[in-house]
Amino acid sequence: MNRVFLVGNITGDIYFDVLKGRPFLRLILMTGKPWVIQGMRVVLWDDHAKVFYPYLRKGSELGVIGHITTRPYKDRMVTEIEAVHLVLLRNIDWDAGNLKTHQRAPTPSANDYFVVGTVGPGIRFEWRTKRSEDGNESETERYAYLQVALSYGDVLDGLRVNSYGTLAQVAYPYLQPGSLIAVDGHLETREKRSGQNMVEMSAEHMAFLQDIRWDEGGAAQKRLMMEEEVLA
Repeated sequence: MNRVFLVGNITGDIYFDVLKGRPFLRLILMTGKPWVIQGMRVVLWDDHAKVFYPYLRKGSELGVIGHITTRPYKDRMVTEIEAVHLVLLRNIDWDAGNLKTHQRAPTPSANDYFVVGTVGPGIRFEWRTKRSEDGNESETERYAYLQVALSYGDVLDGLRVNSYGTLAQVAYPYLQPGSLIAVDGHLETREKRSGQNMVEMSAEHMAFLQDIRWDEGGAAQKRLMMEEEVLA
């Protein structure tokens, strides 16, 4: 799979045009950890290009969800990210965008969710056993489960974020209370034992931003893989 998720700032000129009848928008981003990448090309087509273009300016911070593609450009091949979602984070031209598009700021579908937040205390990680349709636990199928609570200023207060499988296993060793991460996924509602409903997020991708356990995480990742082999 070549789906990617990153957070970056627009550093180059913003280019908008109509190519063979299709609106086209190209951005140049600089991203940070886990790798520093300068000059990453991000492109949007059709309605996405028209909707997002008025809101953007040099220095805008974005969350980008898309996939890597390669296409011919003049006399060479270029590699770029074709975005399926942009999340507008900081330094956005809200007034100009709303005036030109005559609509609210662009958002994903109602159940898609993107959030940047700080990991709270009580990080929960465990190995779980899959259950068959009759409710019996499988003796061989196990998967990793990770739950964190994210907060961000007055906007977010303890949102539960769940991840499963490879994402949970890979992410867990690098996180600590205070880690700043970005997550995309979808919202879910479940009923608690008390009868009340709780809204949680199921993560699909995760990006590490600040206060990450880079060295400790690498060593812990190796131990975690050994633990999985023992439990298998």
